[in-house]
Amino acid sequence: MTAISAFTVLGKKYHEGLKENNYLSQKMMVRPSTDYVYIVMDAEQRRNIVCMQKRECSCKRFQVDEIPCPHAMAVLDYTHMEVPKYCSAYYTKEYFKKTYEVPVNPLPDKTTRDLPTEVLNNVILPSIVKGKP
Repeated sequence: MTAISAFTVLGKKYHEGLKENNYLSQKMMVRPSTDYVYIVMDAEQRRNIVCMQKRECSCKRFQVDEIPCPHAMAVLDYTHMEVPKYCSAYYTKEYFKKTYEVPVNPLPDKTTRDLPTEVLNNVILPSIVKGKP
């Protein structure tokens, strides 16, 4: 129900993450290299390379999180591009709603399950694994 009443394109958790990344990007300096590649300098003068076409940043957070990292947010702010366009479609409220389109039937109570006796009589022990010294 939360997804239906949301006013943002992305889910709340990801929208909050973008707000945090936007805040962190405010003091970064952006220099374009090509149409899609940018050099972003942070407050400590560390250089990060962002490729918006490939959705990649040298910090790797853009690729792993699939939402713009602070460096990519600095580029998006610099170029006035739409932020949701660079987020994974899985984070949108539309995908969230699709998760619950198919009904999931609850499992019956354990006491009413009809299990074969050979299954009930099996004892499963943990595997014998020796840890590294």
